[in-house]
Amino acid sequence: MTNLKQQYSHFIDEIKMLEEYENKDFFKKIFSSYKPNEQEIIKTLNDFVLNTLLKEITNFQDVESFKSSFNWYNLIKDFLYPESIFKILSAYQELPFIDKKTYNQLENYKAMQMQIRVGKSFDSLLNKFM
Repeated sequence: MTNLKQQYSHFIDEIKMLEEYENKDFFKKIFSSYKPNEQEIIKTLNDFVLNTLLKEITNFQDVESFKSSFNWYNLIKDFLYPESIFKILSAYQELPFIDKKTYNQLENYKAMQMQIRVGKSFDSLLNKFM
């Protein structure tokens, strides 16, 4: 439990930003269980961030809100599931004010994230058999 909490402790400030948006004490609540299941905690964190960020993206009116959100996304992307990353990046691409250049950069970023994730999974698999 302590290791899991330490693993995500560097996301506390970022998650607190989401808590303000959602008006919840999410981070404290998720670690308050006596014997939490690690996979359940990771899934709950992922779902919370994904759903909150997708809601926020639909309200964007300008490029500045996109830039601010994308900077925040870069802080928390490492603990998101790959499918969540693609949903968020696709939502950014669908914004009406995103120009072709930014759209293509997001597309390249999605491809790069996929390569990173596949590489990590492959390394992890190799380590299990070594």
